[in-house]
Amino acid sequence: MKNIYAIIQKIEDYDVIINRQQVGLYSTYRTKPDLFNLITRASVTPFQYEQESTVPPGKRNTEAVGGEALEKSLDQLVGGRTVRELSRELNPEDMLAFFEEHVDDLQDLEIHKYYVQAQSGDTEPWLLLGIMKSRALQWKKHFRGTISVSANKVVASFGAKLTAEEEVDRMKYNIYHARYADES
Repeated sequence: MKNIYAIIQKIEDYDVIINRQQVGLYSTYRTKPDLFNLITRASVTPFQYEQESTVPPGKRNTEAVGGEALEKSLDQLVGGRTVRELSRELNPEDMLAFFEEHVDDLQDLEIHKYYVQAQSGDTEPWLLLGIMKSRALQWKKHFRGTISVSANKVVASFGAKLTAEEEVDRMKYNIYHARYADES
C-alpha cells in the first residue's frame, strides 16, 4: 500500500524557507505520511501552498486546519474500513466516492465533528465532502497520469480535463485563491 497524496506539485513545495529554516506542511508532517495524505484530501490548508495563493510564504499555516481531528479520524471506520486504509488504497476521487456512498458513517468522524463546530452546528457532512471534492478535483486537474510497461509496450494513462462544473467545485473551497482577493 502506498499513499496517494492529493497534491499538485512536488511534495517539498508544501514547505517554505523562512530565515534559512524549512517550515510548512511537509516539514510538520513528513514523519506522519498517513496524516499528511489525509490533510491533502480533507483540509483547505494545502491550497495556501499552491498556485495563485494569496497567502505570503511567511504567513502560511504549518499545521493543517483540523489537523488533530484529522489525525484522530485516521483510525476511525467508514464503510467498515479505516480512513487510513482508504487513503492508502484509493485515489482522492475514489475515496470521495466511497465517503459519499457511506455518508451515514461520516457523523462519527472526528474531522466531521470539527467541521460541525466550524459551521455553527449544521450536522450534515457537506463541508467535509465539499473540501474533499475540491481537493480531489485539484488533484485530478493537475494529475499527470501514469506510465507503465506491459508486455514490452509502454502504456500511458492521463487524467481527463475538468468540466466547467468540476472547475467551479474545485475552486469552491479554495479560500486562499487570488480570485477571493479580487472579490473583497
